[in-house]
Amino acid sequence: MHATRSISFLLLFSAAGMLLAQDQELTRKLQLGQSLEQAGEWSRAVILYEDLVRSDSLNYVYFDALRRAYTQLKEYRKAIVLVERRISQHPGETFLLAHAGGLTFDSGETVRADSLWKTALRLHPGNRQMIVLVAQQMQERRLYEQAIHTFESGREATKNPVDFVEELALLHSARQSYGAAVEEYLRLLGAAPHQLGYVESRIASFTMKEEGVQRARVVVQAAVDRSPGDVTFRSLLAWLAIEQGDHRTALKEYRMIDELSKANGRELYGFAQRALREQAFQVAAEAFQAVSAAGSSSVLYLPARLGYARAMESLSLRDTMIAASSVETSGTTAESFPTLDRAVALYREIVHDAPQSDAAVQALYRIGLVAFERSFDLDGALTAFRQVQGMPRAGPAHCSARSRQALHRTYGIGLSISAHNWPCSRHALTPRLHYSALWSEALIVILRTMQSACRSFCKRTAAFRTPSLRLYAAISCRRNASTPRH
Repeated sequence: MHATRSISFLLLFSAAGMLLAQDQELTRKLQLGQSLEQAGEWSRAVILYEDLVRSDSLNYVYFDALRRAYTQLKEYRKAIVLVERRISQHPGETFLLAHAGGLTFDSGETVRADSLWKTALRLHPGNRQMIVLVAQQMQERRLYEQAIHTFESGREATKNPVDFVEELALLHSARQSYGAAVEEYLRLLGAAPHQLGYVESRIASFTMKEEGVQRARVVVQAAVDRSPGDVTFRSLLAWLAIEQGDHRTALKEYRMIDELSKANGRELYGFAQRALREQAFQVAAEAFQAVSAAGSSSVLYLPARLGYARAMESLSLRDTMIAASSVETSGTTAESFPTLDRAVALYREIVHDAPQSDAAVQALYRIGLVAFERSFDLDGALTAFRQVQGMPRAGPAHCSARSRQALHRTYGIGLSISAHNWPCSRHALTPRLHYSALWSEALIVILRTMQSACRSFCKRTAAFRTPSLRLYAAISCRRNASTPRH
């Protein structure tokens, strides 16, 4: 009895070893076939895959590899026979009907292919995976209209109005039916308003085309007309207007958005800041004025007034450049800095009305920069920067970050020259705006010394538009004045 058990154990152990060796051999064949696929040697890969299917016809991995290889070699009839045999062996794998339809279409039997796809959908009514699989087979063969019909019929079957929104929008975009694509995204927004950012990112793929943004605006405008109280649709319409550079229409929409959402100026103020960044200065000024019109009780009152003054300052620079261009082309004399005095007056009003506020600190700093960069009024700039140093040393960091960045970009040479007289360690606890004003003062002192050497030349340097050119001219003037005559 003991000997019989030992023999049985040895036979079982030997059989297990043989099966393991056989499995290892099949695995090596599969890996070799996959390597040949990657190398593009499909004919050699087919031989290996056929051996694997003969050795184990039930293995789906072997079946799918052989189907893939037949398809690549355009042996569609062999692939169809393979898929049909697999379906007969596994009746539950009806999803293979979608693949069979694709292969049948590739073989030239378009009517039968359509019949197979319809059968697959009929066997699985309302099944999202089957709908997507059949539509993908159609898309791969550029049957876009049929794919769209499949998704739309599938949406009716699932009874979910936002099913297949992204798939349909992409298909419509591929066919350049931009209006239909936007309609799909509006479906999504109607059900999920928080997806506004995502929808904007998807629509942005075709707003670079004039036709695309134009059609999108028409469709969204129609949606706003149907639902005038929908803030999300209005926000999308305003975004499209900005994308097209139509900031004035966007301002109109943001007025309504702010009113409908009871934002107390927040939405309008955010738009004004964006318009200022995008150099739509006139529209930005109107938006800032609208926010400040709410009165001093609003937390945005002073920031809006400061923004309005900043927009007026930017408008003055634009008008100055236009005026200079007209002088060069026509020889006529235009009014210099038509709105610069108005901007400075607005800054001074902020300082007068709220002398201890962060807005006043920023306004004073802007007054100093205008005096130095635009008017080349060194005494006025020095006075303003010294006032900044005397202001309360508190306030949000972002109020001074832009000022320091502008200073370092424009007056880098002044930092190295003036470090001897104003060491950094002395002002380690000073907020950055005061720090910036301090170094500006140092540079102005240096420039005033240069100016005294050649005042008449320095007056002419006021025509230069950038501080670096003025500084270079002043230094050149100083050198010329110190050079001995022979």
